[in-house]
Amino acid sequence: MGLRRVRDFNEAMLMKQAWRVLTNPESLSARLLKSRYFPYIHLWDATLDRNPSYMWRSIHSTVHKLREGCRWRVGDGNLISICKDSWLQDQQDPKIQSPVREGLYDEKVRSLLDCNSRGWDVDVIKDLFNSRDQNLIFSIPISCNQQEDK
Repeated sequence: MGLRRVRDFNEAMLMKQAWRVLTNPESLSARLLKSRYFPYIHLWDATLDRNPSYMWRSIHSTVHKLREGCRWRVGDGNLISICKDSWLQDQQDPKIQSPVREGLYDEKVRSLLDCNSRGWDVDVIKDLFNSRDQNLIFSIPISCNQQEDK
């Protein structure tokens, strides 16, 4: 029983390091990890390339659990995947439940935004999603100053 607690504690500390990379991207450790292991992509999409360090392999092993517990805050929609990410404001199921149409799986939330009105593209959303998802999407406020997704 004691070994399990140590393993859980270690995993929690590794998730805390991954969280720090996400929330404090200007820190020295975050910049070093990003430049070496995921220079052009988000932490969620980072992979284990050949010959990763023990530290990176350990942190990377916890990213999927951290991702499951996190929710995106919609800004400009450039980083959030419509189908893969948790971005809806629903505690039980923060992901899209509507059947995924062809071509939508890899799209970002920005494709649901109307550039002219700086709000949701109502016609597109009503065409693509069921009423549950529509209501959850429309309940998300959109930033007027186009901040980055967080």
